[in-house]
Parts: sequence; structure tokens; C-alpha cells
Amino acid sequence: MNWIEKSRNIGSLNLEVCFQLQESFYIGDPNSLEQLQDEKYRELVELPSFQRVVPAMARTSEAIESTNELASYYKNIIEKSVVLGKPFNEIRQYFWLRLWLWNTEEDVHISFPWYDSLSEMQQFFSWLKGNPEEPYIDIDQGWKIDAVVIGKNIHIRQIDPDCNEEYSNVSVPFEKFLQQASEVENRAQQIIRSLSKELGVDVWSKYLKDAIFGTEEWQPNKKINRTKIEEYWKAYIKYVEKKPGIGSFPKVSGIPTVLAALVGAGYKTNLPPDQLDRFIKTFREVNGVVKLLALREIEADRIFRISEEFENGGIYAKEVIPKVFTKEEVAEKYREAIFPELHSK
Repeated sequence: MNWIEKSRNIGSLNLEVCFQLQESFYIGDPNSLEQLQDEKYRELVELPSFQRVVPAMARTSEAIESTNELASYYKNIIEKSVVLGKPFNEIRQYFWLRLWLWNTEEDVHISFPWYDSLSEMQQFFSWLKGNPEEPYIDIDQGWKIDAVVIGKNIHIRQIDPDCNEEYSNVSVPFEKFLQQASEVENRAQQIIRSLSKELGVDVWSKYLKDAIFGTEEWQPNKKINRTKIEEYWKAYIKYVEKKPGIGSFPKVSGIPTVLAALVGAGYKTNLPPDQLDRFIKTFREVNGVVKLLALREIEADRIFRISEEFENGGIYAKEVIPKVFTKEEVAEKYREAIFPELHSK
């Protein structure tokens, strides 16, 4: 193993498992090269809003406190695929993971492009925890990883065996690297457990031929997430009981509920961009309800009056809603639209 003698000693090597994110969803024929290369066959996908160093990747350290947002991103992908009748095999790439090792200051980047699931990465993690004095070798098309622990250091290199080109060859303290790997693996497992609970199946831990998504609370073929609506409704009722006369929904990022109707109907307001962005994210799953409400339940002149009030600078319900709606009207109209079966009894 002459390559070990050539390893460059560096102070540390970062390690992360990343959830790959894609900003567009392919809606065309998977067998059409022409459509694959045409942007008109791609629908934009709303990415999670939590902070990320690389927008197209969510590291475990970045996603661990925002698994609900990550789950919403995946649900959006799944719902799009259901509408188009795409089988899981055509969308599995949206659930791929990546294992990365890097040190930006030393310009070191080591990738594992053939590891798409956590179980594949755990081969490497298990080797680290088990018998790292024995060489770790993995090879695939255009890629090879060599690793071994000698003394207190771990030596790792990545090469292209097809053309014998070396990309990285470094040596770092082993114990620190091992601790980091264990922490990352634990976070990845925790995130995957949370996502699996939300989506009804684990598509990240290992390769699956097929997957059926859905839980009692969420089904991808239903436009309205009833459990979440119930949650919103209870929060609304709890609030207005304490604040009579204010028809708002402060539990949802402080955004007035009635704005849902305006956004759903396509009206523009001067709501600050950051608040409007959060608002649209929150109401994504009840989009069908707000459109119904806007088109059927709210009179056009009242929509115009609300829109006009917001254009004149009003933002919160306490400034706008009492001028147009009473608390009882807002509550009753939303209840009718969201729970029509209860209203009809």
C-alpha cells in the first residue's frame, strides 16, 4: 500500500450524510431524451426554508431540527408523482442520500457517489467502529475508495481506477473522525425515523423495489390534509375565545387566516415577502380549501375591500378584518368550507 506513504496530513476531515434536494420535478416521459432535456417538462418544487450551506443538500446537522419541513418537501414530490401516475421507480432519485467528506481550507473533497441509501454508508461506518486496521476498499465505475487506520491516524484516498487518477489522499486523527461519524449516523437515523413516520414508509435506509406512501393522517391522493386542518381549526378557536372580535389565525406565523382566500384566489397584497413566503408554505396542503372558500364563500366586494386595506398598509387581522368581517363570520365560513359534512348536519 504505497499510497499510504503519500497521504497528506491535515488537521481534520468533515463528514456528513446529506439528503439530496431537487428544485424541479420531471413531469415528462422517462424514456424521452428530448423531454428530459426540455425545461418545460419540469415543475418547480418548493425547497425547505431552513438554513443550508448548499441549497440542494440538507445535512443532518441542518435538518435535525426541521424534519417537518423536510417531510413536507417529500410529500410534495410524492403528491406530484401520484397526480401523474408515476411509479416509485421513476421518483426514487428524489430520496437519495449522499455521504461526503471534506476540508474546504485544504481543498479536500471525497465523495461516495454510488452510495444512495444509509445502509450502504453504514458499511463504512461499521468498518470504522469494527476493525479499521484492516483495509476498507470499495470500487465501482470510475470510483474507488481506500481507507485504513495506522497508529492514531486514518488514511483515506479516492481515485478513478479506470484512468488511475487520484483525487484525494489524506491522513487525519482517527478518534475525532470516528466520533464525528457516529454522531452523523445517529442524526441520520433519527431524521429517517421521523420522515418514515410522516410518510408511512422508510425509503432512505435501504434500496426498495417499490414503496406505498401514506398514513392515517396523510394520504398523497387526497388534496386536503384533514388532521392538519383540524389542528389549525382548534388553534383558531382557542385564540378567538381569548381575543373576541379578532378573526385571525396567529398560531400560523401570525398571518391572518382570511389571507388564505386572497392568495388562493390569486389576489396580490403587500404582505412582507418573508411573511407571505411562510404563509404560502403553511397553507400548501389546504390550497384546495382556500380556493373553494375564495371562489364560493366570500363575496367579491369583500375580497376587494380586504385587498384594498392590505394595499394601504394593513397587515394583521386586528387592523383589517374587523373592517370587513366579524369574528363569527370568518369562523363560520371557514368551518363550512373545511368541514362541510359537519355543517350539513
